[in-house]
Amino acid sequence: MSQVLVTWSKVWEQQLNSQLAIVGYGEHARVLQAAALASGMNVVAATSLDCSVGQETGFPLVSDEELTKRWKPHEIKLILGLGLIRADCQDGHRKQIVERFKRLGYEFVGVRHPFSWVSAETKIADSAQIFAGAIVQPGATVGDFSILNTKASIDHDCTVGNFCHIAPGVTLSGSVVVQDFSHVGTGASIINGVHIGSAVTIGAGATVIRDVPDGQTVVGTPARPI
Repeated sequence: MSQVLVTWSKVWEQQLNSQLAIVGYGEHARVLQAAALASGMNVVAATSLDCSVGQETGFPLVSDEELTKRWKPHEIKLILGLGLIRADCQDGHRKQIVERFKRLGYEFVGVRHPFSWVSAETKIADSAQIFAGAIVQPGATVGDFSILNTKASIDHDCTVGNFCHIAPGVTLSGSVVVQDFSHVGTGASIINGVHIGSAVTIGAGATVIRDVPDGQTVVGTPARPI
């Protein structure tokens, strides 16, 4: 986990007053855009490999290079728009994009949808993304660039590492640990106290009743490796 974990309230006002750009505009970024706008954030641009698509975004689509030419690091903050975690790269692509822009001096921020619920007794990285209907209970920790997708439920004292994706409708019971770069698929449930290693993939709808080691993919009820 990053040593710099802050409560959302400490960074929220600064984010509302900043110009923001979404890095990597696609399907996940559309949901991200909706959450940002619902939260009153000022999204002014997005980057895309195909700048001819998505003309109804309400802001210009530009290349990464054009973004860095138009806005200097002190003029804009970035939101990571890529959501897909590929099993063959353990989400390394998202991390590489972040590191490339950080080397240029840019800062990334996160998003929290106003229809999510997050206890005041949590630690949420300022780059985390929390979408509509998600619930984060007391004692939970969410790491850098992790995604809590629509209606994900993170119960008491859970730990979600960095660059994780907790997909829509997932339930993490109390004191679950999900380490860095892991993906918990749509509708999966993990029972109390289970430890999920790094770069793990939990299949959609799985029920996880025992620990899962690093790099493993599990599916089914109860979940078994494949």
